[in-house]
Amino acid sequence: MLFKSKDGKTWDVGKKFTDLGETNSSRFHLAKLKSGRLILIFNNASTRTNMTIFLSNDDGATWPYKMVIDTDNDVSYPDMIESDPGILNIVYDYARATAGTINFVTIKESDIIVNSKTEVFRTKISSLQ
Repeated sequence: MLFKSKDGKTWDVGKKFTDLGETNSSRFHLAKLKSGRLILIFNNASTRTNMTIFLSNDDGATWPYKMVIDTDNDVSYPDMIESDPGILNIVYDYARATAGTINFVTIKESDIIVNSKTEVFRTKISSLQ
């Protein structure tokens, strides 16, 4: 659930992540970007598929921007850093137990807003095989 507080002592009623669609028991990533938007990355499915980025302009009250960055099965555990304003560098697992692969994606925040995948850079950076 997402909660909001102005003083760190009292909290508004939360909003369940499931309000954004299906999810599973895998890790998620939530952070504030340099633009002031919130970014939320998680598996938007009941299984470990559909690694999806959501952006919010209003501290998580709504999530109007959404982009699926990977539809493979067995993707999970996203993490992200913003190297330059609006440049998002995302890593996540693929087939952790069998292949042990780490995928890397670089995407512009502006491309998520217009849902354009033309400038997405994607590569495998590590693997057990």
